[in-house]
Amino acid sequence: MPRLYLHIGTPKTGTTSIQNFCFVNYRALARRGYWFPVFPDSFTGNRRFIQYAAFRPDGSLESPEEERRWRRYMDVLSRGFRRHPNIVLSEEGIWRREGWPGMWRRLRREADARGFELRIIVYLRRQDRFLTSWWAQVVKTGTTDCCRMRWEEMLAQAESWLPLDYYSRLEEIAALFGRESIDVRVYDRDRFRNRDVREDFLEAIGLSMDADFVPGDGERNPSLSGDMLEIKRRLNVRFAGNRELMNEARRVAYECAQEDQQEFCMFTRQELDAFLARYEESNRRVARDYLGSEEPLFDAPGVLPPKWQADEAALSEAVFRFVDRMMKSSAARFPHYTRFRRKLGHWKRTMAHALAAGLRR
Repeated sequence: MPRLYLHIGTPKTGTTSIQNFCFVNYRALARRGYWFPVFPDSFTGNRRFIQYAAFRPDGSLESPEEERRWRRYMDVLSRGFRRHPNIVLSEEGIWRREGWPGMWRRLRREADARGFELRIIVYLRRQDRFLTSWWAQVVKTGTTDCCRMRWEEMLAQAESWLPLDYYSRLEEIAALFGRESIDVRVYDRDRFRNRDVREDFLEAIGLSMDADFVPGDGERNPSLSGDMLEIKRRLNVRFAGNRELMNEARRVAYECAQEDQQEFCMFTRQELDAFLARYEESNRRVARDYLGSEEPLFDAPGVLPPKWQADEAALSEAVFRFVDRMMKSSAARFPHYTRFRRKLGHWKRTMAHALAAGLRR
């Protein structure tokens, strides 16, 4: 039976690296009977294949346009199975999408009607690391409502934004496809095949790395320091509708991240222990029922670096360093556009004023 490998994330578990790897190696995959299709209106590869669709609880789609697109993509998969016994799809947004139960019911019907087997691959990360990394990502991109939230607000509302009870989430899939159809992997370099998430993913789909595969670009999503995250969060508050400024600020924040060596944490030890205690039983069940292990699902936290706290004096210095870098970098990229350079001068004044004033929301 043809097999569809559906990589569902979670977010912040090397998904960009995996998707880029599959995209640049689509010919090497095809030679082995695996097709990594590229769909219209998607980003690199096929990672927005399902995210656009809005499912009702019964699996139907909310608009005729979405229904037509869904059928068109499913027809693409059916034709692909005539040439390749395996198809690989990757979309990290599935893990936290709305309409989760309806989507799986629809996929169950499609698998039965079109005659393919579904294999679900999911990487799980310890909940505190998952939440911290995801919050930092949305602050960097500025694309969701919570990109303007302070960390304390995010922590208080964590479960309304992210499914952190992994066992309950997995059991909803297992009710339709069976636990044997779900390949649960722990996002931990020490537990990857050869300490590489790309090699680990190849193993999940039944392949192994060899000289025919191109490694890809490696790390594509650098982290920001606590100060740079706070600067970007405040910009998200002040300039939410200015995409031109936000894109430029994000690019410069990445540049500044290469200079910052600030090691920090978003939890105190007491806060972290209380947070992880909420999910101890859920994690134990995942390890037992999906990995066949009585060992803890994740490693225990070690010594924590200091918790990051907003310090206005340190932030003021970081603000002017950020703005100076933004001015120089942008002027170098657009040396002949005097109008744009005047706009940069305006941005410098407004950003410095807004950030140094200590916006709190």
